[in-house]
Amino acid sequence: MNTKIKQFYIGAAITVVTIIAAFMLDSTKLTLVLLLGLGIGYTLSRGFFGFAGAINRAYNTGSTRLARYVLLLFLLGATYTAIMLTQGYAGKLNVYPINWALFVGATMFGIGMAFGRGCGSGTLTDLRTNLGSGLILLLFFSVGVFLGYPLQANYGKVGNSVFLPDLFSSDPLIGPTYALIFTLVLILLLVWLTFFVQKKLTSKGKDGIVKAEVIQHTQPKQEYTFFEKLFVRPFTLLETTIILSILLGILMVVNKPWGVTTTFGFWFAKILMLFGATPEALGNFAIVKDAAYFSTGILQSSGSVLNIGVIIGAFLAALLAGVYRFRFSITRSTFIQFAIGGLLMGVGTRLANGCNAGALYSGITSLSLAGWIYLVFMVLGAIGGNYIIKRTFKNS
Repeated sequence: MNTKIKQFYIGAAITVVTIIAAFMLDSTKLTLVLLLGLGIGYTLSRGFFGFAGAINRAYNTGSTRLARYVLLLFLLGATYTAIMLTQGYAGKLNVYPINWALFVGATMFGIGMAFGRGCGSGTLTDLRTNLGSGLILLLFFSVGVFLGYPLQANYGKVGNSVFLPDLFSSDPLIGPTYALIFTLVLILLLVWLTFFVQKKLTSKGKDGIVKAEVIQHTQPKQEYTFFEKLFVRPFTLLETTIILSILLGILMVVNKPWGVTTTFGFWFAKILMLFGATPEALGNFAIVKDAAYFSTGILQSSGSVLNIGVIIGAFLAALLAGVYRFRFSITRSTFIQFAIGGLLMGVGTRLANGCNAGALYSGITSLSLAGWIYLVFMVLGAIGGNYIIKRTFKNS
């Protein structure tokens, strides 16, 4: 039996075990959240999709194709939310304050994103590519989130928020509709900007070639066998965007808008509890989270269950395709780079009330003005971070 077949069987077994385990969780909501996490992690990995990659690919290669599909994902999510609002949706939306902490936090996150070569969701899915450096990034990211909890309480949560529908009308039909039109106009402007930037970058020597995008969009589908079409062929960026928009839309109704990084601080708190920390002491430190939050079991927290599902789903994408390669590598420069990146992203998420999932994607799709402001400062930070990386970690 060759390696690819062995990996497929291992992946299939893990899939079955995970699905069975999902139905053994405490509630139907947790079951659905774990299954959605599996789907999200699988789709992100099989589609080579990530928010950090959209910026990093543009900076390093000149390709802005992924950025355009990220914008399409925003549009699909915002459309879904607008429709839900017109139908009386009263669930949670990620509408956060606009203040100096948002500007600073988003910039910090962008810089850290360049250092860590990924964002919140990317930290989870990239564990399968290099477990060593991935764990370093996750550990320091989690430390940063935990240390940032009191900053979120004292600064991140302070100030006024802007819900775009309220800017136009209090009417439950007109407000969301105009907010969606406003969102569409901004996205069209940004799509034009991506083409402009790509043209400028390629004229300055960038080749605009990304290996993953070449595989996704130039390999004829007829060259794959039926089995390979099911499990091996990478999703195109359009397929990935559509699947993600469906999964994230369901997640919003089943649980709440997508978020990733708050749970990282929860995980680090669980490590501290192994060394004697009490939920009460952790709650007193965090302020923004209480003792009850830290007393919750790892498999009783919807955010924790979702993230675990994303990690497993990412591994399954590689195993079922028979392309998984175990790697555990940590160099001195990588350790330093990822530790800095993790800390910056972790603290940044608390100041800005989220990462590229919770503050950016779920912010924009919640029709919150803060999501768009986060995007601007995150991109500026990512450009600055990539500039520093090029000159500081040339051989990493």
